[in-house]
Amino acid sequence: MLYIKSGEKAKREKEKIWKKYLDKKSNKDYTTLYVHVPFCIQKCKYCEYLSKVVHGRIPDSYLDYLEEQFKEANSILENEPIKAINFGGGTPNILSPKQLDRLFNMISKYWKLETSDENERGFEFNPYLLSDEHIEVLKNSYINRLSMGIQSFNEGVISAEHRLYSSKERVSYIYDSVKSFAKIVNVDLIAGLTNQTEEILIEDVRSLLNIGVESLTIYELNHMPWHLNRPLGKKHIEEMLRAMYRELGNYPSYRYVGTTEDVFMHCNRFYKNVDTFKYFYNPAPQGYNNILAFNLNDENMIYYPYSHFTSINTAYQKLTKKTTVFFSFEANLMRPHWKNLFGEDIYKERKMNYSAL
Repeated sequence: MLYIKSGEKAKREKEKIWKKYLDKKSNKDYTTLYVHVPFCIQKCKYCEYLSKVVHGRIPDSYLDYLEEQFKEANSILENEPIKAINFGGGTPNILSPKQLDRLFNMISKYWKLETSDENERGFEFNPYLLSDEHIEVLKNSYINRLSMGIQSFNEGVISAEHRLYSSKERVSYIYDSVKSFAKIVNVDLIAGLTNQTEEILIEDVRSLLNIGVESLTIYELNHMPWHLNRPLGKKHIEEMLRAMYRELGNYPSYRYVGTTEDVFMHCNRFYKNVDTFKYFYNPAPQGYNNILAFNLNDENMIYYPYSHFTSINTAYQKLTKKTTVFFSFEANLMRPHWKNLFGEDIYKERKMNYSAL
C-alpha cells in the first residue's frame, strides 16, 4: 500500500489520482457524501459497526480534524456536486446540538450540496439520546430524511442486547416532533435478537405502523461470533419474518417488500405512500452512486467491515492500488466481505475485542 506523505509532491499525486476518478465518471454517475461519527455511549451486542465507547462530551478537536479533511478534499473536489448525504455511526447525535449545528454548516461551506427536495439528505440517530435541542437544530438544517434505530420495543430483548431502551411513547413523541420537516422518517428493527419471538417482532412492527412512520426497515441479524443468539441461526429468523409477513404484509396504507412464503430477504421494508427521492445515498457500491466518506476519527479504521466508511485519504490509498472494488468508486461492483480482504487474523482480533462486552 502506498501511504500518504505530507508535502507538495504528495498533494500533487493525490490531485492527479482524484482527477482521474472524476474524469472517468459517466453522465449517470453521481457523488454522495458520508460522514461517520464513530462514538457510542455503550456497545450493543449485535453491532458489527466501527464505534468507540465514550463517556461525557465529544471534544471539539474531532470536528477540527474533520474540517481539516474537508479543506484538503475541497482543493480537489470543490466543483463536484453532492447529490445526497448521510450522517451515520456510531451515534451521530452523541454530538451536542451546538456541535451538530457546526457540522451541518461545515458541509455547506466546503461542499456543493444540492438541496432540492428530490435529493436525499439523511441523518441517523439513537432516540434515547435525541434532545429537543437536537430536534431544533435538525429542523433548521437541510436534513430531509431521519432514521432511528429501535431494534425492538421489548425491554427483555433490548436488555439482553446491551442497548438503551426507548419506549413506543418516546418514538411517537419524536415522530410527532419531526414529521413536519422530515420528508421521510425511518425506523430500524432487527429480526433474530436474543429472547425475541415471532409475537414480539409482530407487535413491534404493528406498533410502528400504527405510529405512522413513512418507512420501516427490518433487518436480518448478522450473526457475529460473539453474539448470544447465534445458535438459533437463519432458519429461525426466516420463520419469524414469514410469520410477520402473514400477519402484517397487507397492512393498510403501506407497501411491503421483503420476505414472503416464497422469498427470503435480508432487508425487509414497509413503505408508506409518500414521494421518494431521485438521488439516494446508498452505502453499497452499486449502481451509479459514488461515495466520498469522511470520519471524525480514523483510529482502527482498517478493522471496520464496510469500507464505504473509510476516510477519503484511505480511499486514495485504495485507488492507487487498484482495489476500488472494495470502495465505492466503481459502479456496478459488489464489495467483498472484510474477512476475505483482511484475513483471519483481524477476524480473530475483532472477536477478542468484543469478548469483554
